[in-house]
Amino acid sequence: MSCNLYLVFEYMEHDLVGLASHLGLKFTEALVKCYMEQLFRGLDHYHSCGVLHRDIKGSNLLTDNNGILKIIDFGLARFFDPNQAQPLIS
Repeated sequence: MSCNLYLVFEYMEHDLVGLASHLGLKFTEALVKCYMEQLFRGLDHYHSCGVLHRDIKGSNLLTDNNGILKIIDFGLARFFDPNQAQPLIS
């Protein structure tokens, strides 16, 4: 029996590295606040589910033309117990 797996993802126009290198674009304070709020909410959600991303960088943050931010590339992510009393170290 043959089986194929296809992954279909939403198209995102940009990553933050690409936007930052665009000569005509300025990151306003309001835009930075908008992106940071979305990033922190996303990370808070993952952490509450016991997931550490471990590779947050501009090329792993995608945005669309409406300013919606998506966190990608969970290849280095690890699970942890959010109720663990012992601090995590690298």
